[in-house]
Amino acid sequence: KQSGAISADSQEEALDVMQALVHARRNSKRNVALIAMTGGQSVAITDQFEKAGFEVPELSAKSYKRLSEFFNTIGGSYRNPFDAASTIGREADNLAKILDVLADDKVIDGGCAIELGVRNIDKGTEQLDSMLEVMRQYREKTKLPVLALMPEGSAMGGAAEGLVKARAHVAHAGFPVYPSFSRGAAALGRAATYWAWRDEIRRGK
Repeated sequence: KQSGAISADSQEEALDVMQALVHARRNSKRNVALIAMTGGQSVAITDQFEKAGFEVPELSAKSYKRLSEFFNTIGGSYRNPFDAASTIGREADNLAKILDVLADDKVIDGGCAIELGVRNIDKGTEQLDSMLEVMRQYREKTKLPVLALMPEGSAMGGAAEGLVKARAHVAHAGFPVYPSFSRGAAALGRAATYWAWRDEIRRGK
């Protein structure tokens, strides 16, 4: 702890946190926005990020008003965590609207984790690329971490072989990508702890 070493119990965990350190923005804050595709997944993603030491706060009244103007709440929710499959679907424009709201809400200071799923990626990466561009714009605007979470068995996941290809495409685009909520949350949590230690050193504590 005194030297700032990051603990990892396996090679997998070490590689996961390296992704977060290299490809996620430097940040030690803990209030995150979580975007999942179904209600069950939104509960699961919240459990894992809270276990890793993060908070999933309510947004401002202004943010909820903006979200209510376009968000499909039939089978969905925008309370954070987001249950967003019926709103995003294949539409990067709606993801952009959600991220615009999050970028303007100061309560979110720890970044955003987004469940991505790609079906029929063998037919092209246009849909995925449009999502990644929206995520890149959010990252540049806020200077906050953005994680891609691509678990097997999700509503939008598709076949395992396609997911492996999609994860490689996301990693190549410069985003930390994880095959489970738990691995993504743990990696970002370790990175945040490290950056907090660096901040303390810089302040002379």
